[in-house]
Amino acid sequence: PIDRHSSTADSLHFTGTLQFTGHNGMLAVTIQNPWLKRTEGTVTLTIVDPFDRSARIDLVAAEFQDDNTAKTRLTEAGTDVFMGNYPENIAFDPLRILWAGKD
Repeated sequence: PIDRHSSTADSLHFTGTLQFTGHNGMLAVTIQNPWLKRTEGTVTLTIVDPFDRSARIDLVAAEFQDDNTAKTRLTEAGTDVFMGNYPENIAFDPLRILWAGKD
């Protein structure tokens, strides 16, 4: 769910966890408290750093299109989260979100 108290016009904060699994269960990655942050025309999905819970890292970068969908790509820090199974800049699934004032 969205955290309405800490979200701003340029940062949507979500609470909870997401679980990614793949390769017949050989890959299992949990991400916590994802945030979408917009800075200077770039949107990034940040998460709690699984290696240092007091920090956040950029997991994917998103490029929004006119139809509110976004192409996503894995960041360098994101490759570590997925234990090197996916290279930097690989496309992840598209994102679709309605974000008032994103333009």
